[in-house]
Amino acid sequence: MASFVKTIPNWLIIGLIVIGCNSETDQEPLQTPELPEHVQNLENVSVYSLEEQLANTDTVELIRETVFESNEDVFIEGYIGEVAIDDQDRIYIVGSVPGTVHVYVFEPDGEFITKFYREGRGRGESEAIASMAIKDDKIYLLGSRLQKYLVYSISDYSFVRDAVIKRDSVTDKKFSLIRASDLYVDEEERVIMKFRNQALSDTLGQIYYYQVSEVGQILPNKLYSQRKYGFYPYEMGMQVGGSTTWPWSMPFNRGSLFYMSRNGLIYDVWTEDFLIGIYDSTGNYLRSIYYPYKKSTLNTDKLDISENFKEAFEDKEVPNTWPAIHKMMVDEEERIWIASITDSDSTFQWFVLENTGELKAEFTFPGKRSERNPMYERQLPIVKNGYFYTRERNLSEGIDRIVKYRIEFRAKGIDK
Repeated sequence: MASFVKTIPNWLIIGLIVIGCNSETDQEPLQTPELPEHVQNLENVSVYSLEEQLANTDTVELIRETVFESNEDVFIEGYIGEVAIDDQDRIYIVGSVPGTVHVYVFEPDGEFITKFYREGRGRGESEAIASMAIKDDKIYLLGSRLQKYLVYSISDYSFVRDAVIKRDSVTDKKFSLIRASDLYVDEEERVIMKFRNQALSDTLGQIYYYQVSEVGQILPNKLYSQRKYGFYPYEMGMQVGGSTTWPWSMPFNRGSLFYMSRNGLIYDVWTEDFLIGIYDSTGNYLRSIYYPYKKSTLNTDKLDISENFKEAFEDKEVPNTWPAIHKMMVDEEERIWIASITDSDSTFQWFVLENTGELKAEFTFPGKRSERNPMYERQLPIVKNGYFYTRERNLSEGIDRIVKYRIEFRAKGIDK
């Protein structure tokens, strides 16, 4: 079904979307469900039918190529955390255990190069790494505990500079309660940080994005904001007696996804719908892509989570369905990769969209919807330079590694 751009009255759109794509044939028009009101109210929205698009789409084959893990040349201390890939396909992996954190660097073929970074409170140091981004010959690291960011060279892995985040330019008193949790670097080398609060307070129901200067100063004009994830209060017992209440986001909670592409475009998803908002580098709305999507029915009795966590929502209202979307990312060609939630608890259905919204390919890949946590937008998988990177972890078998797959687009029904 062809897309449309909303330049006509809403009441007319619904009719046109049903008949417009069949106007040159004698076929019966396809029946399209009525668009939700919040989609009808959008300007410049392109609407597509998954059923029609899937009839002529390709499939993605992921060919396992390289594993990055501890080997005879290096031992990755602790658990694997953040991951980044540079333009030469070298991979940077954070390994951390309390008191120790390093960035381990590997060649594209898995050969270990070096490790750098150290935990501490001095110059060039921080406690843990919450986020990484690479731009040209520099790698940017966010130390969320100390609220500072650091820059290293990827030509010789030397320290370049660091800066503690300074908040005095933001006058909103609520801002003192929120913390930087993610870091992005755009094509102009602007450092953009995501600020949020995990408290139960409804007055902090937004996620904020601000540019931060080289000396750590938050620039006063907010770049962008999103709705915060949903959560339930969970009462947790303390070792010394008593209890404390924590916000806990259940796997079925809705949340916001954010991606800043290398071309500076901002992609925004509220996971309730298969609806992607696209904005320019200063946060101005450009257009949207929408696919009507039948969400999977939620049965909390069969939810594969701890009984203690189930107690957090047993007397509270829960949705009837799972969210539509689990993950979003954008590759170098500005194609949009979307992982949708289906009836399966062992796989996600992936769709690769052209930037205009047409479906290019689809495939399934392992993943457990019951392990989702919308409080934390997972960095992996990553698509970069024609490869798909993901994590394999099974602590009972001692497995914790990054796996690289080569991406191949194939027409359906065509053998290798």
